[in-house]
Amino acid sequence: MTHGSSALTHVWPDDHILEKIDHLCIPFLVVGTPLTAVMALRPSGPYHVMGGMTMLTLAAAFLRPVYRTLSFVAAGAVMFGYYYWIINVNLVAQVTLYVAGAVFFVRNGGHSRPMGLQDHHMLHYCVTAASLLHVAYIVRAVTLGSKVKGA
Repeated sequence: MTHGSSALTHVWPDDHILEKIDHLCIPFLVVGTPLTAVMALRPSGPYHVMGGMTMLTLAAAFLRPVYRTLSFVAAGAVMFGYYYWIINVNLVAQVTLYVAGAVFFVRNGGHSRPMGLQDHHMLHYCVTAASLLHVAYIVRAVTLGSKVKGA
């Protein structure tokens, strides 16, 4: 969903509705990453912090780019601290890639670089790599259950 909305926004870059839909999909990554990890490792939860962070990130989607990005990173940091028991090397790599993507988004430079190496492209590479790592995280969590933490 997030990659699809982003792709449509790039196909029709002047469509402000698609752009806002793209911004509203980012909370699916911010909240969905720890949500699916918790669901895989401890299906009973707790989930209450995610409710608040979902509301925060959805509201943040309507802020200016820098504040929106800072809000997304802050919400992720809160969940990273609260759900410390889901953290392993894979999740740290995911978070690092997402934060790097946020930096590329805010910086929005490199327009003189060759196509594919501009900051916005780097953002997409980071998010895609983090998403692939998350698939591996979930597969491992479902396979090993609560033992995944120590991996």
